[in-house]
Amino acid sequence: MLRRKTVALCCAVLMLAGCGSAGTVDKAGGAVKAEPVVLTMANTRGAWEVEAFMAEVTRLSGGSVRIEATHEWHTDSPSAEADLVREVRAGKFGLGVVGARVWHGLGVPSFDALLAPLEIGDLAQEQAVLGDTALTSAMLQGPAAMGLEGVGILPGPVRQPAGTQRRLLGPADYKGAEIAFSASEVAARSLTALGAKPVSFVFEGAPVDRFDGAELQISAVWGNQYDTVLRSLTADVGLWPRPLTVVANGDALTPDQRDLLRRAAAAALPKTVESVRSFEQEAIGVLCRRNAIKLVTAGPDRVRELRAAFAPVYAWLEKDRQTRDLLARVRAVRDRTPVESAPTCSASTLAKATPPATRSPIDGVFKINTTLEELSTSPLLGDAGEINDGNWGELTLTFSGGQIELAQRNERETSGLSGTSTLEGDILTMRLFNGELFTVRWSLYKDTLTFKRVPDGIGPTWLVMKPWRRTGDA
Repeated sequence: MLRRKTVALCCAVLMLAGCGSAGTVDKAGGAVKAEPVVLTMANTRGAWEVEAFMAEVTRLSGGSVRIEATHEWHTDSPSAEADLVREVRAGKFGLGVVGARVWHGLGVPSFDALLAPLEIGDLAQEQAVLGDTALTSAMLQGPAAMGLEGVGILPGPVRQPAGTQRRLLGPADYKGAEIAFSASEVAARSLTALGAKPVSFVFEGAPVDRFDGAELQISAVWGNQYDTVLRSLTADVGLWPRPLTVVANGDALTPDQRDLLRRAAAAALPKTVESVRSFEQEAIGVLCRRNAIKLVTAGPDRVRELRAAFAPVYAWLEKDRQTRDLLARVRAVRDRTPVESAPTCSASTLAKATPPATRSPIDGVFKINTTLEELSTSPLLGDAGEINDGNWGELTLTFSGGQIELAQRNERETSGLSGTSTLEGDILTMRLFNGELFTVRWSLYKDTLTFKRVPDGIGPTWLVMKPWRRTGDA
């Protein structure tokens, strides 16, 4: 798998609260504008999921504070989220972004109410719940038990059941089934309550054909190309959402910065929901066009049966007084929020998810050849995490009517990804199906395509280190 972990370093070191000066005086005695404070943040997910939050920090501070981040931090490690919490606590990063699911295992149950099965079943409900600031503020008090500041909760896609050989509709379909799931105490207990055998799994493109099913969002089926194995996805069963939590080292922020970050997280909510929804709709369109996986429905009766089967999980959650109170508040918000329709492979769905194909100036097939040594010694290298076997060799980049395909191969690894692209003048935005978002400046002279990084954009080293040569038409 092509891996593109990028970090921008502040003053050549990672610092707790950031760097920048309060202002200096030039030789003539005039005031020089203060450099912005830069906060360092590690994020276990793709850049696009925190893009709105980072932009709101810059906007609300008038540019005096900004965030520079390492995205997809140790994503392929099963302990990445727990490890990052410990790194933030130790002060290696000022800020960290991890899934809410990790906290129970660290002794912090304050986010469990968000993850209770069948309580938040779609993005509209998730947005409504996370928009209740009193509710989220109470949840964000939890990390204080570990000496951390809870900054905000960002929305994520809703996870759904998908089956390989069996359709996961009612409780009977889960009996004895091995279900791959992202590690979570709440999810593990919920799947067990259905009679399933939950198996903790780091997806990230790893094969899932040995399982009877999996819990994951539609965009993950698309991004990991799991529709080659998974045969059905139960579209009207939203098991639980996958929200992200932003936390800070207790010593990393001033009171003003803490207030700024919390306001930025709240302001980013609608834009992040819109981004998640767009990504999910795009995924549905692709999956429906491929017609390999079927979107199926459980129906109201089976959903009621599932809820009844989850009774032991609700009882376990409600043993904790705070979780019981928070769960009641989640349900109250949910009950006054209209339920969204389950996705289907209808003509309207395909129309929404299929933008008209337009040929761009850079449409074509482009290639570069790089060595591991060239990657490792490149002056453009921003993060040692980029030095891996998925980022060198023969790289092929194909642009065609707003679609992109990436292919990589060397004697150690072969991988590929696809996605979409948009051009606005000389700015190219690449949105990959694994959730990553790149923004670079492009220029084309004859058959040579060159990319350069732009401020506040992400341009991985493998993309910008060499000119790409056109080898054919798309």
